[in-house]
Amino acid sequence: MNKDCNGCFGAAGDDCQKCQEVDEVTPPKLDITPELIISAHNTQMDYCETIKASGDCNKCIFTQLSHLGIIHYQDRPCTQRRITLPSLDGNTVIYIKDGQIKRVTCGRHEEAVEFYE
Repeated sequence: MNKDCNGCFGAAGDDCQKCQEVDEVTPPKLDITPELIISAHNTQMDYCETIKASGDCNKCIFTQLSHLGIIHYQDRPCTQRRITLPSLDGNTVIYIKDGQIKRVTCGRHEEAVEFYE
């Protein structure tokens, strides 16, 4: 029987959240997908573009982190390219399927456009 800060006495050990046993061996699995990672990257770039528009890059958290040596200057999001998927480059279509990057190169540009659409 446990007593938590609310005074709950869990006779069976399951009357409240604090009385339940916690599985400390297996941490909860985060639902982080490749699409979420790309979105986070692009969100960082949006943040940096907003700071750039204000004209004071020294206010940017990534610039401050680079000045402190926590990240490299060239690793700041403002120095990276935006990730856009799916994308069409000439005869090649790049997209994500089942968490994997897929690349399809077509024989003609028209075929690639059709595949892309």
